[in-house]
Amino acid sequence: MACFTRSVVWRFWTAVLLLSDMLVHLVHAVKLEEHSAYLVCVARPATCVQLDLPQWSTGISLTGMLPTELGLLTAMTNFRVDGHDLSGTLPTELGLLTMLGNFNVANNNLHGTLPTEFASFTRMYYFEVYDNAGLCGPLVSMTNIGTTYYGAEGGLAGTDLGNPCPVPPPPSTASQPCCDDEEAWRDAYAARMVKLRARWANL
Repeated sequence: MACFTRSVVWRFWTAVLLLSDMLVHLVHAVKLEEHSAYLVCVARPATCVQLDLPQWSTGISLTGMLPTELGLLTAMTNFRVDGHDLSGTLPTELGLLTMLGNFNVANNNLHGTLPTEFASFTRMYYFEVYDNAGLCGPLVSMTNIGTTYYGAEGGLAGTDLGNPCPVPPPPSTASQPCCDDEEAWRDAYAARMVKLRARWANL
């Protein structure tokens, strides 16, 4: 009985700890466009020179995609959102930020290609995109750094940059019973049952 009680208590506290961990993650997760620093920048784009939000210093996890409105922040010189859970592709509008000297989106969940507009980064010195497994396609050469990005393996570690992006498989052309509405599905089901009953009657 004592062993059973200890087992139940252990499982209970394990469940509590797992639930607490999930709640902490949910509470500390926020979309970039909802972050106060981003909202201040969008409200005053002419005076916003940096958006410095690495995960280790913010204590939160940024989620969602990079908003296209970032292209409005043309005075920005430092953009850093590394170590979060950002997804989606790199917006082409980022190419408007020609004053950037530091660009760091490393260690996220970004995918797709580097926009060719990034070639307009004429003041870039630290360009960090490593550890985004979904990034692929050709490198973009920039003034000052060329295609040597910052980080291990020429800044390409943990990405598929420099290699062609995988081609998605073509949609299947095999005919499949498909019903778009409940009534059609019921008709198809009734027809099948009639055939089955006929087969059973002939057995």
